[in-house]
Amino acid sequence: TKRLTIVGRAGGERPHVEDLSTVSASTFTLAGLDFDVLAVSQVSGRGRIDDCRFGHVADAGTQYALYVDDCAEMVLSRIQVMGSKDYSQSHPTAGGSALHVTTSNVTLVDALLEGAKGFDASGEGNGGAGGRGLVISGGSRVTAAVPLIVGGPEGRGRAFFVSQDGR
Repeated sequence: TKRLTIVGRAGGERPHVEDLSTVSASTFTLAGLDFDVLAVSQVSGRGRIDDCRFGHVADAGTQYALYVDDCAEMVLSRIQVMGSKDYSQSHPTAGGSALHVTTSNVTLVDALLEGAKGFDASGEGNGGAGGRGLVISGGSRVTAAVPLIVGGPEGRGRAFFVSQDGR
């Protein structure tokens, strides 16, 4: 059995965890941290993430800022997750999304999930789709209490004579 607990400083600046981080433990708790991007997988017990931010300090350029896969019970409370604008700019058809849950049971409490703005065309052409706030797949079950889940706006572009914007 692997257990993990990492807690940031109370009342101070949040510790920043750079680049891609991965957690795979039987149970774990993360609190008060800033991540660029986090992948959580194969948690057989309960995983807890409280008062953490993802994609706010730096943009990791990944499809999802928080990825949860194959977790028996995951509780995400008071989190803020921002999709990657860098990913949107390098993938015109799919914007950077906030959270992807696959093959997991997740409870969201007081969460803010924001997809990134879509691809901005530099010349002729259309703007790309904004990122999704939340993607659920693989038979997952997500229960949400007081969430704010927002997809990103369409990127700017030029089609014929009009500027295209998703807002």
